[in-house]
Amino acid sequence: MAWAQRNRTRDVLQVTYFLHAPQATVSAWASDRGIPGWIEGLPGGWALLRAAEVDGQLVGSSWSTEAVLLDSAAVASRAFLADGETTRGVREGSPFDLDDAEVLPWEADDPRPSRGLAVVRGDVTADLGLLAAVLGDPVAAVIRAGWTLILDDTPQAALAVLDSGEYGPTLGFFVRGNMLRLWLLDDGDVTAEWEFGAPGALVASDRLPTGEIGALALDLISPTDAGVTPFLELGWPLVHADDLGRALATRGSAASVLPPLLQALGLPDAVRAHLIGERDLATERDTIRVTSEGSGAALTRRATRSEWLTAAARSPRRRTWGAIGGGAYLVGVAALAAVLFPDLSAEWVDSFWFFLGFVAVGIGATVAASAIRKWWVLRDPNKLDADGTPRTSTPGWGSRFKRWIDGRGPSSVIAVLMALGFAAGGLMQWQSDAALRDGGIEVSARVVVVGDASTSVEWPMPDGPTRTTDIKYRTPDLRPGDTVAVVYDPLDPDHAKAVDDLNDVAIYILFGSGAVFCLLAAVLTWFRVVDWQRIGNWLR
Repeated sequence: MAWAQRNRTRDVLQVTYFLHAPQATVSAWASDRGIPGWIEGLPGGWALLRAAEVDGQLVGSSWSTEAVLLDSAAVASRAFLADGETTRGVREGSPFDLDDAEVLPWEADDPRPSRGLAVVRGDVTADLGLLAAVLGDPVAAVIRAGWTLILDDTPQAALAVLDSGEYGPTLGFFVRGNMLRLWLLDDGDVTAEWEFGAPGALVASDRLPTGEIGALALDLISPTDAGVTPFLELGWPLVHADDLGRALATRGSAASVLPPLLQALGLPDAVRAHLIGERDLATERDTIRVTSEGSGAALTRRATRSEWLTAAARSPRRRTWGAIGGGAYLVGVAALAAVLFPDLSAEWVDSFWFFLGFVAVGIGATVAASAIRKWWVLRDPNKLDADGTPRTSTPGWGSRFKRWIDGRGPSSVIAVLMALGFAAGGLMQWQSDAALRDGGIEVSARVVVVGDASTSVEWPMPDGPTRTTDIKYRTPDLRPGDTVAVVYDPLDPDHAKAVDDLNDVAIYILFGSGAVFCLLAAVLTWFRVVDWQRIGNWLR
């Protein structure tokens, strides 16, 4: 297996040589030539040399990657170079590209069993069809404790296809024999990598240059212990960071490292059981299998089923409190509806406030009812099938679309559009009042009728006739016959407004605050400080 990683800020690339020669022989050869790297013995008489390069030149050495490959043939009966894009070997003194369909020789000579998992936060079953289509192979996954565990011995490829940035930082695990390899990925890039139980040693590391390039190269070459820093930087929900630091610093076999590591990461024990061979998740009853030929309806059914499995994995207390909160919200929604809907006058229905109330009542009631229904269906285990799926569950809609909406790009665009909407509302209000502010005439108007949504007032015009118009102004103690200070447009006397309303800046504060809030949400979403998918998964 070849592992390659490109640093995010500098073009420092990891390259791996696989040499069919004893580890001691390869170590002596690399030391004599001053090639900094990590050398590890592999079964079948192979040795691995991991080095770093910049633009085809090994860091800390005068050798090029191609020259090292050709020279290694002097000490190894077979030599190969894997740089993350191609795998090249040496034949009769010349390099050649290894066919992608060929079995890698060092893999074929390694009898140790291997297993891998791509571990993604939340439910990604809606995207498994895409993964199967890109990889060209069927994909199997299970939902455990709010995580999607994808069975794949090349987890980096699976996570790269899924674009892990849509779901927040994700993990890849690979176990071969006693060796464990762990990757932390964010936005499709490997952020950090750890190795456990891999016997090997650094050679010629003193030849690496000082400064950033040398530090980056050393991180790529050696089995690094980056500690909890990468997890903290990516906002991993750590409960006990000290426990995770100790687990990552542990040196030992996969079987001994996995239990404390998974506990510190908050991952289900099913990860350990599968990786060390105690259980085969591929044979579990709730395993989801997807092929590239799967229909959209089948994917929707799988997504709905896995959503219920995720809800079932939540604690009963959490589901109960969700139902209590939903019930309390429904009471508030009912009270709001009682205020909103009795009066459906044209002015009120066309207002911005009616729109906000309608959204709060409609969408809010749907979310609250969903929380109550899930609690009700999942309250009794006898109502669940053997795989934990409610017997009353029915296919849902658009899981894939919802995940797309929750992504960084769409969510940021939506937030920006909402900010523009708030700004436009404030600007339109300001322009509407411009004629009253700049050339309006203030008069004392008499209240004629106090309505539910507006007040009818009248005042004498300078040329004699009395003007009657409606203004959206009312106070609790306003009565017919009272006087109100009004400003009207002499060019359009029907355009009038109470002086108190004209001087009130609350509406501009509302629109401005809404615009600032939405812009802040857009920025935080774009830089992944706010992850709507993660929030949605938690709420479920």
